[in-house]
Amino acid sequence: MLTLLAWSPVLLLAVLAVFFRRTALQLAMAGTAWTAIIAALVFNTPVKIVFLAALDGFLVTLPLLLVVYGGILLASVLIGSGALTRLADWFTGAVRGEWNRLSLLTLGMSNSLEGAGIIAEPVAAPMLRASGLDPLPSAALSIIGYSGLMTLGLGGVIITVLAAVTGYPPDLLARKVAVLSVPSSVLMALSIPFFAGPSGFRPGRLAYLAVVGLIPGLAAWAAVVVIGHQVGELAGGVILTLIFVLPGIRRMKVTASVFRDALPLAVMGMGIVVVNALPVLKELVRERWVLVLSLIPGRTITFRPFSDAYLYLFLAFILAHWIHYRGESLAGALFRGSRQGWRTILSMALFGSMGQILSFTGADVLSGRAMEQAGNIPRIVAESLVVAGPIYPVLVPFLGWVGTFLTGYGVASIMLFATLQIGIAGKLGYSPEWLVCGLAVGASVGGISSPFKVAFAASMCGAVGREGEIMRKTIPIGIAACLILGLVMVLL
Repeated sequence: MLTLLAWSPVLLLAVLAVFFRRTALQLAMAGTAWTAIIAALVFNTPVKIVFLAALDGFLVTLPLLLVVYGGILLASVLIGSGALTRLADWFTGAVRGEWNRLSLLTLGMSNSLEGAGIIAEPVAAPMLRASGLDPLPSAALSIIGYSGLMTLGLGGVIITVLAAVTGYPPDLLARKVAVLSVPSSVLMALSIPFFAGPSGFRPGRLAYLAVVGLIPGLAAWAAVVVIGHQVGELAGGVILTLIFVLPGIRRMKVTASVFRDALPLAVMGMGIVVVNALPVLKELVRERWVLVLSLIPGRTITFRPFSDAYLYLFLAFILAHWIHYRGESLAGALFRGSRQGWRTILSMALFGSMGQILSFTGADVLSGRAMEQAGNIPRIVAESLVVAGPIYPVLVPFLGWVGTFLTGYGVASIMLFATLQIGIAGKLGYSPEWLVCGLAVGASVGGISSPFKVAFAASMCGAVGREGEIMRKTIPIGIAACLILGLVMVLL
């Protein structure tokens, strides 16, 4: 009974999304309320800890909430002025064929952005929308595009976290992750027709998409082996983009109009890249110009306003407003963005709180009492799969998917479940390195099903309120992809 209750937040959100197509806000309210109730009444978590964990989750999520708000503001200006449509036409103008352009925007752009440390949805989702896609597929594909290689993205941060949690060398983990990321990239490419139309399911089209997914996967693997894990996803996205763009690059003429439309995005991207690439600036913005808070003993929350993307998104929004709506009230644009995005921001805040409540179930850190292992939901969920015995490795990527589905973050999933894999591997006689790497890749794939990320992407392209429709497809796709990755891992 306790195991079923531990799984109940996953089951509740899945049922509400798949069968009832509830909005992200409805899912967030139901999931957070139910998790708080069972944490306090069933899993022996003091009410004060539940409250502090929820507040901690909100503060941890705050930088991303600011990114969402800044992205909504910027997208509203660029879409409203027609700038994003013009940029999408210019960017894809060198590429012939509808599916080539779709693959470029979905896989090339998203992987390049995430690999460079720039959150993809605020750019990719509205650009996919501007290219002619409906809001629902635009939101879904903006996440699907980078999820296959996400473990190798964000400048190597995820591999660094995985190494810190498990104690294994990052280079060893990165190479195993890179191997699993090749089929993961292919699987994400093959899922595009679920959103881009039934014509993509033809044998020839599926073969084309398999190749399109294979190219960034192999490029990322080669980059990890030759250069390092910090550039894996970036290399995959850039190589695929160049393959599509170079044959027709002469058609991409940089006119004054293109320069003006692209300038806000360039300012945003350059700001993020410069402060994270120059060693002196990187040390300042990541180590010195920070704000540290602590609500729960032994746990700190660090804010890095000059390192995170939201500052540069707000600067890009102000610049875009000045370029396209000079003379109009900036306050009016802020009000419109707030009215458009408050549901998404509240949803994501609640999901962040729910994730932390799950993490602290069974704990009473204020009294100094150690966490009750038998009352910790993530541990119960992970150990409930051990009964699978010989097929346990097949389920490990799915466990990573579960963590991201509940918390919204692949990193949070790693922190919840990675160390457990080492002990489980010893009991069952499997390689712990492969288990933790399979978990990490599954956690990245889990992003396509996460109500948190879907709410984010939906807010960028006019799909707010349709999150349940998106997850009705992405939940089974994500689970199936993770099980296939588990089978691949068994064969390695």
